[in-house]
Amino acid sequence: MKLSIWQEFSSNHSADFTVVGAFESVSAAEQAAANIQKILDRIEAWWNNLTREEMMAWGQKTETEQLTPIEAELQKQLNVTWSHSLNWFYWHNFRKPLYKYQNFVFVTNPNLGILNGPQPFDELLKDYGASVYKYVSESRTHANSILVMDVECHLPIEPEAAELLYEGFREDFETLHQHGWQIYEEAYSPNIDLPFDIIYYDLESDDSEPRMFRVARNENRLNLWGIMLYLEENEEYAGKIRLLIDYFTKEGCTNITISFRSIPNPKYPD
Repeated sequence: MKLSIWQEFSSNHSADFTVVGAFESVSAAEQAAANIQKILDRIEAWWNNLTREEMMAWGQKTETEQLTPIEAELQKQLNVTWSHSLNWFYWHNFRKPLYKYQNFVFVTNPNLGILNGPQPFDELLKDYGASVYKYVSESRTHANSILVMDVECHLPIEPEAAELLYEGFREDFETLHQHGWQIYEEAYSPNIDLPFDIIYYDLESDDSEPRMFRVARNENRLNLWGIMLYLEENEEYAGKIRLLIDYFTKEGCTNITISFRSIPNPKYPD
């Protein structure tokens, strides 16, 4: 069994990406986020100083590989791959591009109608000391990849309570497996508390293939591997993580930790 997101099926004319930087400490994540915000502020200030005619002209140029002068300067200064200008400041954006949660920094495409990939943010986060993981869909600058989240937590100490909680998770996610492609909602679940924005997505066409999503128990430790979250255009990844952790906490889990992985998308590799 596995869970996934609906972003795979956005318009043929749109793209999306989320880059996650996992740092050793909260303070390191805060410093990296501050550095990236300064970079974005410099680019936005450059756009704000343009005349209307200049803005219209540069808006068209961002569809090419020509960088704005400020981004060309930043690319040289930071020594990172910067394949296209960020036209985020030319279009209306549905969500903010930068946010952090605990020791994680997230950079995401703020507008699904933009074709930019994760560059330069993947290299920037790596340069700042992070382990980097990426979700990419329909980008013209990067292969498609899937971002998955693994959760580990402690079950209740009492054996009966631990067994009930473990079996409850198995039952919930088995329901998702049986109703593939369905957004998780009350009609498909015995547990209406599970966040509605988790979706099951079977990446393999052959049921005999190993499943990306797994639930396992080792005494009082519970592992859930391969969770993916559904994002609306105006929603933040960190907010969805909080919702999921709140769910695990409400169900009785403690000592909850999360980690990320990125893997190639086998159904949509390019």
